[in-house]
Amino acid sequence: EFFSRLFEEMDYVGEAANLRLFREAYGPGGWGRRALGRGGEIVLPVPYEELSGGRVLSMSWVEGSPIGLEVTAGEEILPAELARRLTIPPPRPRGPRADQLRLVEWGISCTLSQLLVTGLMHADTHGGNLLRVEPRQTRRLLPWRRQPPTLAYVDFGLVSRVPHNVRDGLIC
Repeated sequence: EFFSRLFEEMDYVGEAANLRLFREAYGPGGWGRRALGRGGEIVLPVPYEELSGGRVLSMSWVEGSPIGLEVTAGEEILPAELARRLTIPPPRPRGPRADQLRLVEWGISCTLSQLLVTGLMHADTHGGNLLRVEPRQTRRLLPWRRQPPTLAYVDFGLVSRVPHNVRDGLIC
C-alpha cells in the first residue's frame, strides 16, 4: 500500500487528471461545490496542460498560508522561521478565533462532502496541502461584513474515489 501510494504521488499525469476531476466537482459552478452551499469558498489551482507532462506538473500559484500557521498580513517568512513556527508551540495558549473556527467547520463540511456526496476525496489533507486564503477585496471595502472562510487545496497526487456502496454504508 505504501509503495503504491508513493508511486501515485510521483505520477504527474495522474495528478493532473485528479486536479481536473477535482476542479469539475469543486471548482466554480462544480456539481460538488453546489452541494456544499454557501458556507465558504474553495480555491483550486488551474493546471497548465501545455507546460505539463510525465516529469513535471505546472499549475497556477495559490496564495495562502498553511493551516495552523499564524502569519500577519504582508509578513515574509524564511524557511527556518517557517520550520520553527510549525514545530514549536506558541509560548502562551490562547483560544481559537471565530474566523479560525469557521474555517475548521468549512474544512469539515468539505471533507464530509468529498467522502459522502461526491465520492471524490482528497486523500492527503494536512496542514501543508490545505491553505487558509485571505478573504477577497470585500474585506477592505466592507470591513464590518463577516467574510466566509476560504480554503485552498493543493497537491492532488493522492485522490481516492469512494464507491456508492461504501458511501451508502457510511450513511446508514
